[in-house]
Amino acid sequence: MPEAADAVKPEGEGEAPAEAEEKTAEDDEPLPEGEEGAHQSQEITGLFLQHPETTVAITGTDIVFTAKVDSTTLSRKPTIKWLKGKWLDLGSKAGKHMQFKETFDRATKIYTWDMKIIKVVPGDAGAYRCEVTSKDKCDSSAFDISVEGEMTVYFVYCLSLIRDAGEDEGSLDFSALLKATKKKKKPVVDEEKADVWEILKNAQPSEYEKIAFEYGITDLRGLLKRLKKMKTVEPKHSDAFLKRMESAYSVDKGKKIVLQVEVVDPNAQVKWLKNGQEIKSSAKYIIESVGNIRTLTINKCSLADDAAYECVIGEEKSFTEVFVKEPPVTITKLLDDYHVVVGERVEFEVEVSVEGAHVNWMFEDQELSRDTHKYRFKKDGLKHMLIIQEATLDDIGMYWCFTNGGRTKGELEVEEKELEVLQNIADLTVKAEDQAMFKCEVSDEKVTGKWLKDGVEVLPSSRIKLTHIGRIHRLTIDDVKPEDAGDYTFIPDGYALSLSAKLNFLEIKIDYVPRQEPPKIHLDTTGNMVSQNTIIVVAGNKLRLDVEISGEPPPTVVWAKGDTAITAVEGRVRTESRKDLSCFVIEGAEREDEGNYTIIVTNPAGEDKAHLLVKIVDVPDCPENVKCTSVGEDCATMVWDPPKFDGGAPVTGYLMERKKKGSTRWTKLNFDVYEGVTYEAKRMIEGVLYEMRVYAVNGIGMSQPSLNSKPFMPIAATSEPLGLKVHDVTDTTCTLKWLAPEKIGAGGLDGYVIEYCKEGDTEWVVANTELVERQTYTVRNLPTAEKINFRVVAVNIAGRSPPTGLSQPVTIREIVGEFSVARRNRTEWFTIYEHNRRTNCTASDLIMGNEYMFRVFSENLVGKSEDFCLSKDTAIIPKIGLEYNPPPFKEKDMQSAPKFIQPLLDRSVVAGYSTAISCAVRGFPKPKIRWLRNKIPLDENPRFLMQNNQGVLTLNIRKPSQYDGGKFTCKAINSLGEDVVECTLLDREKDG
Repeated sequence: MPEAADAVKPEGEGEAPAEAEEKTAEDDEPLPEGEEGAHQSQEITGLFLQHPETTVAITGTDIVFTAKVDSTTLSRKPTIKWLKGKWLDLGSKAGKHMQFKETFDRATKIYTWDMKIIKVVPGDAGAYRCEVTSKDKCDSSAFDISVEGEMTVYFVYCLSLIRDAGEDEGSLDFSALLKATKKKKKPVVDEEKADVWEILKNAQPSEYEKIAFEYGITDLRGLLKRLKKMKTVEPKHSDAFLKRMESAYSVDKGKKIVLQVEVVDPNAQVKWLKNGQEIKSSAKYIIESVGNIRTLTINKCSLADDAAYECVIGEEKSFTEVFVKEPPVTITKLLDDYHVVVGERVEFEVEVSVEGAHVNWMFEDQELSRDTHKYRFKKDGLKHMLIIQEATLDDIGMYWCFTNGGRTKGELEVEEKELEVLQNIADLTVKAEDQAMFKCEVSDEKVTGKWLKDGVEVLPSSRIKLTHIGRIHRLTIDDVKPEDAGDYTFIPDGYALSLSAKLNFLEIKIDYVPRQEPPKIHLDTTGNMVSQNTIIVVAGNKLRLDVEISGEPPPTVVWAKGDTAITAVEGRVRTESRKDLSCFVIEGAEREDEGNYTIIVTNPAGEDKAHLLVKIVDVPDCPENVKCTSVGEDCATMVWDPPKFDGGAPVTGYLMERKKKGSTRWTKLNFDVYEGVTYEAKRMIEGVLYEMRVYAVNGIGMSQPSLNSKPFMPIAATSEPLGLKVHDVTDTTCTLKWLAPEKIGAGGLDGYVIEYCKEGDTEWVVANTELVERQTYTVRNLPTAEKINFRVVAVNIAGRSPPTGLSQPVTIREIVGEFSVARRNRTEWFTIYEHNRRTNCTASDLIMGNEYMFRVFSENLVGKSEDFCLSKDTAIIPKIGLEYNPPPFKEKDMQSAPKFIQPLLDRSVVAGYSTAISCAVRGFPKPKIRWLRNKIPLDENPRFLMQNNQGVLTLNIRKPSQYDGGKFTCKAINSLGEDVVECTLLDREKDG
């Protein structure tokens, strides 16, 4: 009995008579507690000892439904299904909200099943069924759940008692209760509920959907069933039927179902109707009459058999509905794993076997609903998508997609978004009253920040301007003064990052010096110099080296790399000259620019020289030779070679990624750099092909990814073979037989390896050079009279299984015998000699023109040997005088010029819908095909896909617009000529 019934029983209900109880049950109201057993005894039919009862539950309470079946007369264990509505199997909904329990009493052989609904919600209301099957026997019990607020349920129950009291001929007086109820409950009666009933009673069937939407009715089917019971109630007792059919049955598509009634008169004639039409007996519909039992058997049920059925005797009828369930929906394309950063869009996609199928999405163990604005659900034919517009760290976890015939999962990993510096700020050297501008660019245009000078925030003024346009931040200083010199820093808000540069103020001083002054090079050893004469530059960055030169008269400056002078004043590597300043510039530094550089300044008063070492550092090359060395059930070991060039900075570690073969989504395996060159990847699915790639990391950055490894599959070796035994032993051979391993796994079974060793030795010898596919093998060339141990190992792609051996060694016994020789024609063997003791013989009486092969058996007192020795060559008895001289073969010339055998046809298509035009051509050598639109080739246009399948040419046009129309031409060309076909394509706008 449902637990919720206790919450809605008024006092004194235990004294209610049986008729009142039956009336209450018919109106879907809870049964009085005292008469529960009486009601159940009347409802026991078929397999059920106890039926689940219809109940009214209060929102937020727990209810339990119980069904019992006696298995003493059943040959197999019965199975149960809890169904909601027409076909929804509640077994897939088991969890925190619904719990199922099964118990068995060995003494009474009674099975008990419980369905518990925890914290009932309005969505649980509706029609339910409980189906029990055991071999060919089946029984079904229908019940309803109504969910109401506490005050509303109590009021409806009181009205039910008042209405039933009139039928009890005054046996109970509820007038006092009725008066008390009116005074207390009248102000809070749910008038909206009463109005819905009145509207449905007076409405036309075509208006039911509109009313359900307007008043938020979720289970319209269950509500209409209750309304039908209120309008037309069947009589309690029947003069024609002893047992009627249940209100509804369900059956799987392709199965059979038996409808059965029991009549009072064994000679009564019945009619079976389907949707009001009489059913005639046939191979599909079998009508049987045995005593008082009348049965209708429907074989191989299809969707056409989903209908209402009636059994009619005179004026009386027994009515039921049969629901045919379609096969379960399976998943044909699994979910992919995703690895994104915060704020990115995630789209999980799954493909099912049936278009329009219902799927459920879950995150961890929480079901996702359409009411949540965070998730979007999309359907496109067989594809179902779950879309997360902006991923957060709370979305990390496992996502599931369920159908009634399968499930799949995909993992989502989200990491914090890092700010990337696209352009750093550079040092500036300016003169008085010039303009200085610092500029930097970051990856996120929404990021703000502040500028600092020597640690103090810079505030805008009439001379200093701060701008932020998109991803670019600028600090502009007009009319530079000496006090503006210093270190400037830009700090983005919310990130532990700073960009710094130096502003050098160049003062122009006029000194009175003698006319003759030796040249002097004044090198600045700050900035990117790690020592006095070494400069480190990151590959791709710009190097600008400003060297101050002094001397009178002004000296001549020469820059050189090694022994080669640099004279270019334009280009990537150049020199620039200013007054008292020489500049050496490298735009986009490359590895070839690394080396020793010299600057030489000369004038009549003397010479000065300085040496510089420019070192270029870069990201390392990608790792090489990524390969899988071993696999396990859910893991694989990967090895690779370090990069040949480390970029000028030591390699600090590696980052690994993997993906399923055929997928484009890569998943990171580690976030912190891994220092070794051997890595074990885990959490993989056995039997699925994977690919891996590796990145090398140094102090500059991350390399390009390595080449993908060869696809590998995590699999485990098989278990050991079973039942190894000796089938036969001779003087030099031993025949073994065994059974296949109990566990083979996803890697399959490639074959077996047979090994043996002498008793007392530890070295095993492999008996077969190639894998044995059958489960029997004869080991040959064994030493006679020796005791030999044998063992068998199963082999698959994952390696060798544990060996299985014999319990004791086998003694190779010596057998001495005689020989018999036989010859064979093309269809049967003939015996030439028997009991021949020599090792040679002569075969006579052979037929000319035939080819013969010979075999020899050994023989002793026991009989012939099972194996035989076959001759290596055959003997051909030639015929004399028969020769055939065939005529010379003349090869046919198959070459031909291209010719279209199917032309292009004019088409008119709707803009926005993809279309295709086709034609067919023949010719040899195979002609080259060219497509043109309005005499313009389409070779490089990605919107047009050209296909050639055995001479059938197709041009697929993806979503054409109204400007894609025109004259399309297909031209076929080979060495013997060419042919052309044309058609006109008209694009028209979509109607409406």
